[in-house]
Amino acid sequence: MSDDDTHVTEIKAAFEAIGIEAVTKPTGGGSDANIFNEKGLKTVNLSTGMSKVHTTNEFIAVADLVAITEFVRCYLTR
Repeated sequence: MSDDDTHVTEIKAAFEAIGIEAVTKPTGGGSDANIFNEKGLKTVNLSTGMSKVHTTNEFIAVADLVAITEFVRCYLTR
């Protein structure tokens, strides 16, 4: 999916509205989003700020949980 896709631009606009600069980049083939996109359901993965993902030391800062929650509220109420 390209950066100028309507779905992507709407997501980036919601992040911008809460003061976060969204950055896009491709991900590997293991994401469920890749399967959904292949089936025609536009899907974008959103990073929640997790660190050491898929390890026994995986964690996320409370501030990052708050930020992604604010994004979801903003996106759904636009």
